[in-house]
Amino acid sequence: MAEPESKIIRLKYNGADRCSVVKFANGTPKSSSEFKAQFMKSKAGKEGERLMHLQSPHLSYIGNNFENKSVGQKFLLAEYDEETGVAGIFETDFYEVKPLLKSIFPSKEDTDAINKLQAAIASKKDERTFYEKQDDLTDVFGSHKRKRALAAKQRNKIADNSSVIQESVEAVLKGTDASALDEALSASNIIEATNMILPCNKTATDVSYVYPLNVLIPVTVSRSLIEISKHYINFTNADAEERNESSFVAEHAKEPPRSVVGNTQLHEEYVCCLQLMAYLIKAYKLRAADVRSSALFENEPAPFRKWFLSEFFLGAGRERKMPHRMKDKVMALAIVVAWYIDSFSSNSELLRTSFQVSQKKLSGVVRALGGVCKSVSHNSIRKEVSVLALPLKFPTISTVGRRGRR
Repeated sequence: MAEPESKIIRLKYNGADRCSVVKFANGTPKSSSEFKAQFMKSKAGKEGERLMHLQSPHLSYIGNNFENKSVGQKFLLAEYDEETGVAGIFETDFYEVKPLLKSIFPSKEDTDAINKLQAAIASKKDERTFYEKQDDLTDVFGSHKRKRALAAKQRNKIADNSSVIQESVEAVLKGTDASALDEALSASNIIEATNMILPCNKTATDVSYVYPLNVLIPVTVSRSLIEISKHYINFTNADAEERNESSFVAEHAKEPPRSVVGNTQLHEEYVCCLQLMAYLIKAYKLRAADVRSSALFENEPAPFRKWFLSEFFLGAGRERKMPHRMKDKVMALAIVVAWYIDSFSSNSELLRTSFQVSQKKLSGVVRALGGVCKSVSHNSIRKEVSVLALPLKFPTISTVGRRGRR
């Protein structure tokens, strides 16, 4: 098991500035809440003693930093700068603020406002159902558990707008001719093509032009990998164990095709593809902590690192993440690279063991690329292969429900 990554952070004390730590007596506000803060000197207080006034759209808060001064002295605040690697240390002033509530006896202005509000409510009937009103109360006063349940319920709620949609469709059809509909259908086919895992040329007459590598991978990236991939030439079992290479990369590096070995340029391109394959396999198996690490691929060529991080990751620094759709994109590109290495028929077992995925997962990505997984027999030995061939065979989505099937 790999040791957790350690990171050295330099600390720099900043005694010139102070930061404020605020505690709300009536509970923790929502993260989306906005406040306007004002600081006032205490008339009878000592130097540095201040009052704080916070104003939100709904409530006002008041507090000070001298009643609980001993608490504030127990806390220091660190502000980390990722670019310099230095964390500034600040002393803090501790404020415990309490809400300012109006008197229970409303003033004349309050009474007038209440009367206007009640008249407006009476003039406009509330058409919400009992359950909708109950949800509103839960959103304001409910526990964290009930609020999470309400949020999930609202996300999955689908309004019944079938009659409105039907009327809209009929109105559009009345003013639309057949030629306009044909243009719309052709446009929808173009949009469908852009929703592929990787950019795909469905009209290609040669399988090598379906996913052209020179389009998927910038030339600057390919050139940057040539120098660092030469160690795969004359690769041995000892090299594979020392570098802990995946089974796919190790097997192909140890036994390159004869046509490749006899051509220097082809051999360089071959090992360059193996190097890219190694990076893709490594990226697919990264843990969340590794994804957020600032040292991710830091020793690799700059053109490759810039392209790779922008192509397969979201965010940057500690906010960097790799959702499942990006992992699928990594595997998809790796399968395409494997097809180019193996003349568009790759060993499925080597791919599965390298990515540590099931045959079902591998088959799903292969089919999304228009390929197929099948069994072949050679010299009475059967093996599973992933193949890309024309015509492409993309999965079809059935519109018939389970009850409609026979």
